[in-house]
Amino acid sequence: MSPADPKAAARPDAEPAGPESAGSGPGAPARSPARARVTPLAEGPLLVEGPVEIVLPDGTVRRSDRPVVALCRCRRSLRDPFCDTSHRRRSRAARRTDSSDSSDNSHSSDSSDDSDSSDSEETTP
Repeated sequence: MSPADPKAAARPDAEPAGPESAGSGPGAPARSPARARVTPLAEGPLLVEGPVEIVLPDGTVRRSDRPVVALCRCRRSLRDPFCDTSHRRRSRAARRTDSSDSSDNSHSSDSSDDSDSSDSEETTP
């Protein structure tokens, strides 16, 4: 079976291909022998254990030495590819509009400027 066999890569017990198949030419990233552990969270990011190097589509490399890194899956993060919990804000806002028609208790502002306390911005459907 060749290292590029897609069935072998899909098997959970399949060993990763050797460094020769990962691109060992000049400028290729160094690979550590340890396996990374990736934990997908429901409605959230991918958690990757260990220091990581992420190669973006444009070829730039983002590095993190943190013990656990959260990678965005919702594509709303301002810190892409890292998660900034934007998925939480969007899902809470969607639930608020779905669950209440016009409740004074559900109105909240995402801005930190609370000096304007008028309700002129609030519209009723």
